Amino acid sequence: MKKAVMIITIIMVTTSFVSCRRQQGFGAGADIFERMANTTYEVKLLFPGMDPQPDRDMVVQAINDKLTEMGYPGLTIRLDSMDWASWSGRSTAIILSGGDYDLAYAPDWAPFYNDALMGGAWLPWESYIIPEYAEWIEPWREYLYVWGANHRQKHIYRVPTIKEYATYPLEVRWNKNVTDRLGITEAMRAVTSVYDLEPFLELYKNEYENRGMAVIAVDSGDLINYFALGAPGIFQPVYTADTDSYVNAAFSPWFDEYVNLLRDWYAKGYIPDYQQLELLDDLILKFGTESFLVYFNRGKPGGEAELNQVAMQQYGFEWGVTVLTPPYIDLNALLAVSWGLNSRSRNPEAAAFVYQLLSTSKELTNLINFGIEGVHYNLDDNGVAIRVEPSRYFSNLLWMLGNRFLCHRLPGEPENLSELYMDFNNRAIRFPNFGFPYPGDDAWDGVNVDMFWGTAAALNTQYQRSIMIGNISDAEIADIRLKLTQSNFQGIDEVMNREYRTWQADR
Repeated sequence: MKKAVMIITIIMVTTSFVSCRRQQGFGAGADIFERMANTTYEVKLLFPGMDPQPDRDMVVQAINDKLTEMGYPGLTIRLDSMDWASWSGRSTAIILSGGDYDLAYAPDWAPFYNDALMGGAWLPWESYIIPEYAEWIEPWREYLYVWGANHRQKHIYRVPTIKEYATYPLEVRWNKNVTDRLGITEAMRAVTSVYDLEPFLELYKNEYENRGMAVIAVDSGDLINYFALGAPGIFQPVYTADTDSYVNAAFSPWFDEYVNLLRDWYAKGYIPDYQQLELLDDLILKFGTESFLVYFNRGKPGGEAELNQVAMQQYGFEWGVTVLTPPYIDLNALLAVSWGLNSRSRNPEAAAFVYQLLSTSKELTNLINFGIEGVHYNLDDNGVAIRVEPSRYFSNLLWMLGNRFLCHRLPGEPENLSELYMDFNNRAIRFPNFGFPYPGDDAWDGVNVDMFWGTAAALNTQYQRSIMIGNISDAEIADIRLKLTQSNFQGIDEVMNREYRTWQADR
């Protein structure tokens, strides 16, 4: 397997200041490596995931020992995690209140994202990127804007490594225990669209008709990306590749198709109408491991093997995966694995430095993801990491922190995984609007932007759940469109397209 090799040429890092509630940046004096060699600071990471692992402290100590070995004896880390349900409910308050952390996982789809940005929770990454690591940072970072908030300010919420920028907008994850029992496992691997799932959903429903459980768990955001790739939200302006222009999502052609599909599934009993159940975890805990057949999400090479490292232990079933779309370069996908640098961090320079070490060092990457070799996993003759059971450490951070070009391979992953990733990224489709920034404040003269975004947010709160489960009525759809019209979505679309054409002409 092709190994990623990093050659670090030490150069001087100039003093840099960034304004985000207060000015901060690299300290003056010696270069960053020399300063960090003489810095004492504990970097605290906050993220969602499984409950604390029994050997977490042992692994953290091993990471800190490695940092000392690398020449940074005063730098240490602390890993703080919450289960997903707690994360969803508590993360907003923790982040906005400036909790005791330096780096927080901050996916763009999370409800707190724009709120936390507007509240000044994040520092921009630009001034903290080590020039020696610049080649490891994917080339699209300058395009990462946040829609709907603080439009003038550009942020990087993740410092990715190598070229992990492409994604499959939609994959089907299916319950392999169920499909094995029904004898449809291989047939599921041949699925090419969401519509091909219909006979399997009917088969599942007939087999489990008395269970009273969910047949399908829908991740609305990713189905949106299936019908309108790159859509930032269901009531916002969305780029439409067919017309090379922007139109409000609720008035776009894919909206009716999307709504009709989910209505059809809901009428046939495929979608759960459980108003309090937002997560697949909740469905499984309440109704058991056979309470669903398929679940939609994003995908990438090696995804099935990665999922199954924890699925049997955590859920009691294995996943199967079928990819329904070619790879795309999509800004939402980039931001979906983002980390925020806390604006209240007592040493943001050290936090950013340690984050980049965790992302670019093979030893640190494998420690934080797999634990200690010989204790928590062993490498077989092919370089595959085999977990030692019963497992006492598996951080489930592969997709949040790990660079798969540096990580050990998992059981089931092909030997040429790095080459597959390279090919995956090279084949990825990039839309003409990729990199188009949200228009600055001056572009919106005469347009009541606040009224529009307030209306869009209120509609999202009121209707997104009913759209997602497919029980929205025609009258409710008419109400959505009326309120968007009253909030002047036409003016928003007009500005978007005018600025987009100007941006195209200047390129």
